[in-house]
Amino acid sequence: MVDHLRWLERECLALDGVQLRDLERYMGVVGAEVRMPLGEPWRVGKRPYGRAALSTAAACLKGFYLHQFCFGINGELGKKLDRSRLPSRVDRRRSFLGHLKNALPTNPLAPKGPHRRHPKMLPDGARERLLETVNAARDRLVVDWLADGGLRIGELCGQSPPGACCVAHGVLRIAYRRVAGSLSRGHSRRHVALPTAGCAYQELLR
Repeated sequence: MVDHLRWLERECLALDGVQLRDLERYMGVVGAEVRMPLGEPWRVGKRPYGRAALSTAAACLKGFYLHQFCFGINGELGKKLDRSRLPSRVDRRRSFLGHLKNALPTNPLAPKGPHRRHPKMLPDGARERLLETVNAARDRLVVDWLADGGLRIGELCGQSPPGACCVAHGVLRIAYRRVAGSLSRGHSRRHVALPTAGCAYQELLR
């Protein structure tokens, strides 16, 4: 919100004179895809917001101006932000007592389009591009370990569920199951411990 208030000051806009188009223009200068003139550059030299940060910024802006609307400030903008939509089948399944909901709040400032999940495997050349982008030895170490060891970030940080791979106390523990006899019989779990470089692991924890 501080960044938005500074942008309002730069644009000479008062709270009671902000329009929905102004908020869309602000979302565009911080990284959202909007088709309109954005004006002078903002946040020069900084990376644009990602989808998660844009969603958070949109929620903060909506809540802020709806709060102003409760005090009688900029009622026109408050009515445009206070929108709702019909819940979809997925929305009903995700929420508790979703079959009783008739409407869900929507945010016109939120990023459009379906949410793209992260791929399970990195595309070709991603490791080299990541190593060119990171600027710390710890980050380069994380990229190398994830690429060479085939680990997930939770396994590398020791936050994997019990029985899975994890790195703890300088040792990489790999757990796998071996079927004894038929599938109806129990599984025997075996652990393989691979020592890692102590200095590298301590550097990773910093």
